[in-house]
Amino acid sequence: MQPIANNPLAQNVDSILSTFSSHGLHDLKNASLMNRVDSKFLINIEQLPTILAHCREHYSVLEIEGCKTFRYKSCYFDTDDMQFFNMHHKGKLNRIKVRHRNYIDTGSSFLELKFKNNKGRTIKSRVPVCDDPIKALRQAEVFLTEKQVKHPTALNAVQMGEYKRISLANETIGERLTIDRDLSFIDINTQEKSYLNNTVIIELKQSGHNRESPLYQLMRKMAIRPQSFSKYCMGMALTSGDTLKTNRFKKNLLKLTKLEKQEYCNEFN
Repeated sequence: MQPIANNPLAQNVDSILSTFSSHGLHDLKNASLMNRVDSKFLINIEQLPTILAHCREHYSVLEIEGCKTFRYKSCYFDTDDMQFFNMHHKGKLNRIKVRHRNYIDTGSSFLELKFKNNKGRTIKSRVPVCDDPIKALRQAEVFLTEKQVKHPTALNAVQMGEYKRISLANETIGERLTIDRDLSFIDINTQEKSYLNNTVIIELKQSGHNRESPLYQLMRKMAIRPQSFSKYCMGMALTSGDTLKTNRFKKNLLKLTKLEKQEYCNEFN
């Protein structure tokens, strides 16, 4: 499936975001959450305006120079035998992912390491680097070694991904939401591409699981259950499923197929 150039819902989303209070990059203390637990929800894009309207009372939106929706580009690294992908597929904890992330609209880039420990917590570390992913990986070898990544020179770029993100936060209760849409994935080796035009990924980031969260309560009312989801792993499954073991991700793949084909009728109010 090819990307949709101008989604008709974009203007509606922008209109709703204009009614939010806003915060800047350096305004968050309780909601920065580099050490956190995550809850992820998959929705159809036609549900997004309704969800944003209900979030307006509880969250502020990140705004930088008048912009409230930001473009991200991520390059994921893995070993020749796809160690990071396979650890996730096997459900192993104490696992890592290494990526280069370019924040297109702010012109900054970071080499990031995400560590999922055996208590289910996500700990993110990062270091500023140049915009070129390969050069950045070499620049960050000391950083990766300090974070106990074995043989960082053996890592290769395997996937490029792009999407648009809205970031919401509630500083009072210390939680943050990221809302990702218009996702695309490219297998760097085969150049196979996949696009998600109608799927939106909402990620609730908290210091500890709080089911009283306004977002969590809203998802419950809409009968949307949290589920495990990795953009890296699902991107590889979508573009390289013929060569990788993906049976653990079958449920997510079926969900994505349904969301991409679904014409959603919003009956929630």
